[in-house]
Amino acid sequence: MLLLSDGESGSSDIGAPLTRLTRAHIQVFAIGIGNTQGAPVPADSSEAPEQWHRDHIGRIVMSRLEEADLRRAARETGGSYRRWSPGLGRVLALDLAQLGRRPLASGDSLERVDRFQWPLALAVALLLLEPMLRARRRSAVA
Repeated sequence: MLLLSDGESGSSDIGAPLTRLTRAHIQVFAIGIGNTQGAPVPADSSEAPEQWHRDHIGRIVMSRLEEADLRRAARETGGSYRRWSPGLGRVLALDLAQLGRRPLASGDSLERVDRFQWPLALAVALLLLEPMLRARRRSAVA
């Protein structure tokens, strides 16, 4: 799993999700984005009236990089943690390319086969024969 985050969390403990990831043998490759001193969060779009995102009471939202949970997630699942830097994309692509791939889930499913062609062909043939049968009846009655 590739996790890009500032690490700030509203919940208290990430232990339960980490346990599930570890049991499923899913490694977390965490990338910390931001800085530890904190910085304002940019607005959602370039068309926003202001440069910075504001909370429900009008304060500029600040985000700080919290590395502890990101490092823990990477360590406990056998992944790795790195802080974002401009050249990290290429390095990360090489690391991820070396990972083994495996299906996370598989199962059998029924595949329905359409078998309408024979009854449809019979119906079309009968429709084509109907005018000839009507013509025979008329000639037999007359």
